[in-house]
Amino acid sequence: MFCMNCGFKNQPGDQFCAKCGAPLIAAVPQTWQCANCGQVNPIDANFCGSCGAPQPAPAAAQPGATAQPAGPKQNLLKAATHKLASYAGEDVDLDINLRNLFSQVTKKHTTAEAEQIFIAGTPETTPTIGELSADWGRPWLFSRIFAAFAIVFALLYIILAQLGNPNAVGGIIMVGAFAVPFSGLVLFFELNAYHNISIYSVMKIFFVGGALSLLVTLILYLVVPGASLTSYNLANALGIGFTEEIGKALIVAYFVRQLNPKTLLTGVLIGAAVGAGFAVFETMGYDYHFSGSVPSLLSVVFTRAWSAPGTHMVWAAIEGGGLLAAKRAKPFAWSQLVSGKFLPFFIISWALHAMWDWRETFGLGDTIKYIVLIVIAWIVVFTLIAAGLKELRRLQTEAQQAA
Repeated sequence: MFCMNCGFKNQPGDQFCAKCGAPLIAAVPQTWQCANCGQVNPIDANFCGSCGAPQPAPAAAQPGATAQPAGPKQNLLKAATHKLASYAGEDVDLDINLRNLFSQVTKKHTTAEAEQIFIAGTPETTPTIGELSADWGRPWLFSRIFAAFAIVFALLYIILAQLGNPNAVGGIIMVGAFAVPFSGLVLFFELNAYHNISIYSVMKIFFVGGALSLLVTLILYLVVPGASLTSYNLANALGIGFTEEIGKALIVAYFVRQLNPKTLLTGVLIGAAVGAGFAVFETMGYDYHFSGSVPSLLSVVFTRAWSAPGTHMVWAAIEGGGLLAAKRAKPFAWSQLVSGKFLPFFIISWALHAMWDWRETFGLGDTIKYIVLIVIAWIVVFTLIAAGLKELRRLQTEAQQAA
């Protein structure tokens, strides 16, 4: 079993990681045994296939506890995420505890633990389906990457703003553009439960895919009607969103064709890598335009940094997950980009992008509007991840039944 804290491969039956000492999180059981007749049933079966007895409640459930009915907002969110997951081909509701998900961020970790996370995705380091944990991961390395960027940025700021040395402008532009998208990409890398893509492949997609998607987008701007960067009314915002999301989706599809992934989580990671690269190169361009004035440069850097978690990286991650919902284990075909599985996720990314660029704030102000859009985007991403983990459990069940 692989440790969710440091990634070390432990021996079967171990309760604690031999590398870092963290408790090992067992994979979610894939079957349950009927207490009435002894029949072994798949975990997704609500009733015994032999005698019809119901599946027992989870051990963690409290006897006698009464479930509280969900309010209208919870019901609406549950229905929306359930529908999204159904487009991804999985019957699952979004049930996530963010405090638990990010519980390892505040814990102390060693350099060896950080390095262990990146040792993944090669033939020797990719775990088998039975060794994987279908529980939510506990990412933390992304926060250390972001902290390192923040420290470097602070040093460059001192050189530029306090010592008056303009040679730091290039560093300010680069570090400011990389900090959030790159850290976010590490988060997606940690959340890929399959550990089946190496950091080398992810970096190749990040740099090459980011530049390619930017190039394709600029070419599309020459031919797509209604896509204009001169104004940001609703029509132009729809044109801009369509053009840029098509550009990223085509490059995501290119790398899916090259790597031939078969699972939702892998598609989400590939999409995030393309989108993060696009975000970095686009931001560096914007920063450069305002580099003549230190206050203007810093304003643009900070604005694009805090808003980056809800833009190109997550929009492309949604498209990557949607494409794998259409592809699954089948050979890649370009027709999958117009399938009923992919299009709902593309439309979501397009709509989020258009709403971001549209100057209408509905009385909320720009900041609140952007925060709302960031939250919506991450709800979609987390729904795809939940569907991906459900897919993993299903694949583990199928592997057990075939063994």
